[in-house]
Amino acid sequence: MSDTSALSSRLAGVLALDLDAPALAATLTAYTPTSPTTTTATPATTTTTGLPLAEALRSQLESAGLDSLRSFLAAHAPLEEELDGLDAAIRALHARTAATQARYQAAVGETSGLVARAGSLQAQAAIEADKATIVLAFLAAYQLTPDEEAALKAPALSEAFFAALDRVRAIKAACHDELRPAPSQLAGLEIMDQMAVLENEAYERLYRWVQSEGRSLDKDVAEIPDLLRKAVVALKLRPELFQCCLQEVASARHTAVVRGFLDAITRGGPSGMPRPIEVHAHDPLRYVGDLLAWLHQAVAWEKELVSVLFAGAPAPAPAPASATGSPPRAAPDADFLESPQALLAHIFQGVCRTFQVRFEQSLAQLGAGSAAPGSAAAGSTAAARAAARSSPKSLSTLFSLSNLLQFYTVTLGAFLGEFAPLVECIGVCRGRAEALFQQQLKGLADALVHRPPSVPSSLRPPPVLDTTVAQLSEVMLTFSGSLVPEDERESQFAPILDLVLHPLIKASTLSAVALQPADMAVYMLNCLGLMHAALAKYASFTAPALELVTGQMDAHLHTLVEEQAQSILSGCGVLSKLAVAQEHNPTTAGPLSRVDGMARDDMAAVMRAFDALLSATSVLVMPEAERLVDPTARQNVRSQVAEFIADAYARIYDAVCDARNGYGNPASILLHSPDEIKILLR
Repeated sequence: MSDTSALSSRLAGVLALDLDAPALAATLTAYTPTSPTTTTATPATTTTTGLPLAEALRSQLESAGLDSLRSFLAAHAPLEEELDGLDAAIRALHARTAATQARYQAAVGETSGLVARAGSLQAQAAIEADKATIVLAFLAAYQLTPDEEAALKAPALSEAFFAALDRVRAIKAACHDELRPAPSQLAGLEIMDQMAVLENEAYERLYRWVQSEGRSLDKDVAEIPDLLRKAVVALKLRPELFQCCLQEVASARHTAVVRGFLDAITRGGPSGMPRPIEVHAHDPLRYVGDLLAWLHQAVAWEKELVSVLFAGAPAPAPAPASATGSPPRAAPDADFLESPQALLAHIFQGVCRTFQVRFEQSLAQLGAGSAAPGSAAAGSTAAARAAARSSPKSLSTLFSLSNLLQFYTVTLGAFLGEFAPLVECIGVCRGRAEALFQQQLKGLADALVHRPPSVPSSLRPPPVLDTTVAQLSEVMLTFSGSLVPEDERESQFAPILDLVLHPLIKASTLSAVALQPADMAVYMLNCLGLMHAALAKYASFTAPALELVTGQMDAHLHTLVEEQAQSILSGCGVLSKLAVAQEHNPTTAGPLSRVDGMARDDMAAVMRAFDALLSATSVLVMPEAERLVDPTARQNVRSQVAEFIADAYARIYDAVCDARNGYGNPASILLHSPDEIKILLR
């Protein structure tokens, strides 16, 4: 903007010049170009051509402008040629565009029908796509996939089989629901028929597979396969097939258990490990224990299988109790499919005979060949012979066997039920073992009573008594480990003690009849002490018997103390004086010193003899008491004898010190006070 303003101001200045001014003319003359044809002697206001100066200047300017234009045109001639070429190209392009537009308009006119047809086809394609989506959804909802059909027909069952079976049931249920509002739909009926055929075929395969698996299962398998669990659950939807399957599986398991039991007895496990149970047949307790342990393990495993078969099944209604309040005994022909326990009891029914035969063989080793329990011919003599033939170990073995059978009766009864054949069989075997035990125990006790053992010179218990008490100790040890409740143990064990304890005491008494009272007391204390020591270890269930033995021991201890004390006192003459003093009454009979043998000198001589006895170191050394086996009993005898002697001296002391008895200066007769005597006798 500043350049334009300057140019404008200059042009305005030029236009304002006075062209006729002499100064301007002189200036122009000075700058006018010279020519050989012109002269400089012209006036200042004209040129050599004779034209006025202004016109000449204008002519020169116009000539200069024309020259500039000619130069410009000459310089822009190539550009003009190019522009002409560009114009020709544009005109040609325009002509082609017009031709193309004409052809396009013609094509539009020709293809308008095709466009309309394409639009119609696109709309129809969209409709068909929607129909295809609906058909695919229908097929997905009401038809099996090829993989599912293959799973239903595959040779081996798998997880895919159960998924496909669930799919078949779901399609049937969906068709059933769809047919309710419109029962005449042919498609739904056809699909239901198709699914019914597939379902029946699948259940037939499932039924045969469960039967095969039930036959082939072995108790050595760690757990029931998951496929079998699922198969049983699926099969329960067909009650008829399920009941038939239960019957056949129960029969198959019945056979398998019997075969497995016989194999375990005679053949053992795979490759001989574990070893056959019969290798321990020489040891009845271990043999029967191994048989019962195998049955227990088999029952636990079969219970798991049965629980799988009955999983989810409705429990049977409980049977009404009998008049006694106990559950009624199941009828022999009761349906074994009514409950898991009944089915389990049926499976193990076949092993009863095998177990009972083996048990009887073991029982025969323990003296079962003797007279039968309870028979009239099995009198005391026969029982004594049977006891004599039976080894000491057999008695405790029989009791252990009875307790073992009792344990398994309770244990297996919880699995199989109280009236299951196997439980009843074990109960019968337990009764046989218990009866034989009581028979042998009674025979042993009766043998001691009928033939009392001779008394050893040492007055110790005879060996036969030692053996019998040792057997009783083993029996009590076994009973202490039994499952009998604490509050019932005493009552249950009392009959056993009655069978053996009273005969033992009676046999010991009969043996000691010919002995002197002191020797008899020592012998009885030794025998009763042996019984007491055995009973005291199990006082929780032997309290009444322990009390009986303790009472008899106290009685014999008192006898021994009297005999020993009287022997010591009679040796120094105190006993006779004491007897007279106890019977004398100075009030009615006069002074005691006037009685014959009770004079002052007589009493002084007796007291000196008594003092000499006290001075001896062996005053309380009693040969009879020293033969007591129990050190505590020996000490008790010494203490009580010392008390007895001290008490006798106290009575003599009181009689002598009594002024009514006429003993003057008692201190010259009595050398010690009663307290001093107690100290000396300690």
